[in-house]
Amino acid sequence: QSSNIANVTMSLACKPFLIDDESIKYQPVSILPIYNPTQYNSLPLFHIVGNGDFTMTVNGLDYQFKDTDDELFIDSEKCLVYKSMTERRTSRAILPNHEYPQLTPGKNTISLNGNYSKFEYQPRWRRAIV
Repeated sequence: QSSNIANVTMSLACKPFLIDDESIKYQPVSILPIYNPTQYNSLPLFHIVGNGDFTMTVNGLDYQFKDTDDELFIDSEKCLVYKSMTERRTSRAILPNHEYPQLTPGKNTISLNGNYSKFEYQPRWRRAIV
């Protein structure tokens, strides 16, 4: 038996989900309730254009973003807050329980307070592929 061979046991964390093509297009955030048509929580991508401090409320939870300069992305799937991929803003975010916003199956409410000119999102509705 070769000394370069070993038996290994490991666990893999896989994400067996497909994201609906239409839900990766930006759409304006409505003041009306947003309905997640799937049976799984979605991990949306939010985009805010504006300056200063913002409070985004998703299903009653407040997410605070400080000192925004021009625009901000909140990516729940990648667990990132950024202006661009080279300009991270995670340190300027206050997230409840250090968790990113999710849209639960059924009715969801989203609002934003602050000085902004655009507030849009990709809902990223998803379904299991198994």
